[in-house]
Amino acid sequence: MNADKIIKEYKENCAKYSGGIIDLKGAITGLLNRACGGDANRYMLLKVLTGKTSSKLLTNAEWYGLLCLVGPEKPVGGKWQSSRSDSELWQICQNVIRKAVEQPGQQVLPF
Repeated sequence: MNADKIIKEYKENCAKYSGGIIDLKGAITGLLNRACGGDANRYMLLKVLTGKTSSKLLTNAEWYGLLCLVGPEKPVGGKWQSSRSDSELWQICQNVIRKAVEQPGQQVLPF
């Protein structure tokens, strides 16, 4: 999935938010941190998706968009994981991060 499709899907999911508390913020953050390869890359991903670099500034609708993107789940007695495969979530993060650093006219090579 290319970055533009990911961003579009994220924004559509944010628009679907109908209220309520998102109580999986820690799980979402941890899974994104692992998939992005650390804080700096997670901040870049947030910047592209939300225009913000701190998860503390996110609205509940933006958290909902991230919830839909990551799909955190915890099997009984297990650790938090994404409903997506690790490689799929990693690829999504890399595509969005690449958009943050690409320059106009730059050729984009696939992974």
